[in-house]
Amino acid sequence: MARQLLDGRRRLGRAWPSNRSDDALTWARQPGTILRDDPRAHHADVLVRDGRALLYYFTPTGERTSAVGVAELDLRDGRLTTS
Repeated sequence: MARQLLDGRRRLGRAWPSNRSDDALTWARQPGTILRDDPRAHHADVLVRDGRALLYYFTPTGERTSAVGVAELDLRDGRLTTS
């Protein structure tokens, strides 16, 4: 089973890239990015519950304020995407 890894250190095209591995030892960047709908997303984390993977992240809304966003992660055609 392929594993997916979000790379929060580097963001390409102002969206989140992810990496893929079949053995959790060798990783390759997945084509494209996720969270294209909210390019200002920061500090993401994933919670898996009841077979669903939810990506929680913060988005700045103004000076000293932020909103929490959530997107469901899906694996489609071997690629990690958001619903």
